[in-house]
Amino acid sequence: MKELRKDLWILKMTGLKPNYSALSRKHSVSRNTVRKYDSGYQGKAKTRKKASRLDRYRDEISEKINVDGVFISSVYQYLRKKHEEIGSESNFRKYVKKHGLKKQKEADAHPRFETPYGYQMQFDWKEDMKMTSRHGELFEFNVLTSVLSCSRMHVFEYSRTMTRQDVKACLMETFRRLGGVPEEALTDNMSSIDTNGRLSEDMRQFAKDFGFRIRRCRPISPFTKGKVESKNRFLNWLKPYDGEFEDEQDLIRVIREIEEEANRKPNGTTMAPPSLLYEKEKEHLQELPNERVFDWHQDQRTPAKVTCESLVTFKGCRYSVPMEYISKTVQLKAEGGMLSIYYTGKLIQTHPICGKRMNYDRGDYEGIMRSSMWGMDDSVLKRMVSENLTLLDGIGGERDV
Repeated sequence: MKELRKDLWILKMTGLKPNYSALSRKHSVSRNTVRKYDSGYQGKAKTRKKASRLDRYRDEISEKINVDGVFISSVYQYLRKKHEEIGSESNFRKYVKKHGLKKQKEADAHPRFETPYGYQMQFDWKEDMKMTSRHGELFEFNVLTSVLSCSRMHVFEYSRTMTRQDVKACLMETFRRLGGVPEEALTDNMSSIDTNGRLSEDMRQFAKDFGFRIRRCRPISPFTKGKVESKNRFLNWLKPYDGEFEDEQDLIRVIREIEEEANRKPNGTTMAPPSLLYEKEKEHLQELPNERVFDWHQDQRTPAKVTCESLVTFKGCRYSVPMEYISKTVQLKAEGGMLSIYYTGKLIQTHPICGKRMNYDRGDYEGIMRSSMWGMDDSVLKRMVSENLTLLDGIGGERDV
């Protein structure tokens, strides 16, 4: 009845009502029996086992077996010569293990970190993987592994490279597949998302737009990021498929199958399949942002900070934006000979891409002048704007773009 009690415990933990008929068929017992165990029955009390012949030597075994450098086999041989009735070595080893007679060396303390439903996701790269198709084609790839910390539900995302945009693309697909966003995402010091040792500005903006925060732990620290570290071991299941898959799409299919198997397998800590606990955890995830946010971050855009002159730099030339964006980080996208400038997904300015060092939009420049020349006659102000823009056009000459 161990499996029946286990199923009832899982249902209780997830808040689901047990179906007595289904459980009785699954375990080949009556509905009354299922109801009895659901009410707390633990089965018949176990009868007391008879004493072991080794009990009389327990103190001596404990003393000898904990001498530094002594092996269990050597203690057995020593006692066997003294006491012929001591029995076989296999039973001796079982007795030592059962009663905990061999003291374990003290290990460093590592507290377990658990989080509530919907609070945390951990992610990391399984990097520089190499596999060959059955046709001899070599594939070099990486897998971003993500796991919801409470349910242990995990997602594996294939990627050829590990750029910052790859991280964002994999996380966006992970959020889509999970159907929501956690409150925080824990990772190590992933170089692709850093700038000078700190989380890059565009990754901060990415997290802000999706409504979560990125928290980093020490590199390769399995005790703070242990859930995703342990899930990386599931990827070792890929090895038997080396030389057995057709092409890249077939390789991705294999990775998805491994992910599904990992989510079906009961977790060693929760004792429940991640896919079952996920049904509860997904109710606590934050809603996905609108499609405009996805579209914006899926574009290849370059972050740039707006100077106090209301300018951003692109390929050595400077381009203006409205003055209200001074000191903010915007995104630059070049296409069709035009430079488009965005802030939080909104297009705020466009410029033809050219070789001029200084490229002010007249409206942007006039806005700056009005803020610094408050009260000036409008006709005088506009004349100054025209004169200054003419002078700025000649600054620094032109460069190739």
